[in-house]
Amino acid sequence: LTALRHYNSVSEELLQNSEAMDFFLQILRNDFQLNDNMLQDEIQTTRVPLVAFYGLEDPDIANEQHMQAWQQHSLQWLGCYGLAGDHFFFNNLESRQAMLDKICQLTATLSV
Repeated sequence: LTALRHYNSVSEELLQNSEAMDFFLQILRNDFQLNDNMLQDEIQTTRVPLVAFYGLEDPDIANEQHMQAWQQHSLQWLGCYGLAGDHFFFNNLESRQAMLDKICQLTATLSV
């Protein structure tokens, strides 16, 4: 529950609902475990174009350089873009629209 509060992703009302938590907690635990295991794997460099989006208020992103580090994993780095919001910035309509607009702009520059 502490992790869920940290990411500001779940309403307090839902966190207090024991039936909902019984259902979702195992799913969320599995998700966190999968994420933790993936961080231990060596990341290979890819030829696939890569872009990174992040919430400017995400508590785990100290600065843009943190996200720029992703460029070492792709031969076609398309940049990183900060958007209004926290870890779940895409829940914000304006941020989601800005992200989709940027994706459209970037994909138009790619050659097949």
